[in-house]
Amino acid sequence: MAGKKTSEKETAIEVKSAQSTEQPKQTTGEQLIYCGPALPNGLLSRFVVFRDGLPKHLEEHFKKCPALEKCFVPVQALGETLKAQAVKGSAEHALYHALKNHFGGGEQ
Repeated sequence: MAGKKTSEKETAIEVKSAQSTEQPKQTTGEQLIYCGPALPNGLLSRFVVFRDGLPKHLEEHFKKCPALEKCFVPVQALGETLKAQAVKGSAEHALYHALKNHFGGGEQ
């Protein structure tokens, strides 16, 4: 029976690992929506959809602020992401506020 618990634990770790490392990639045809705060000077508006992965005009910003890339999610995950952003202490909530701090406030 101890072997079964180890197997279940390993499976749980694999699932959690897969969920936490799931990041949007720059693949052709993938629709991503930005769910972070609006960025200053019209750099990026909230809820803009990009058809072919991450936007090229933000590549330098992705390098300077890795949290920015994590605020692009598949369109079908928007509802779940917004719910998670509303929960203080969640990773999504922390990412949203990290972006606000990094870019000087953005949208209130």
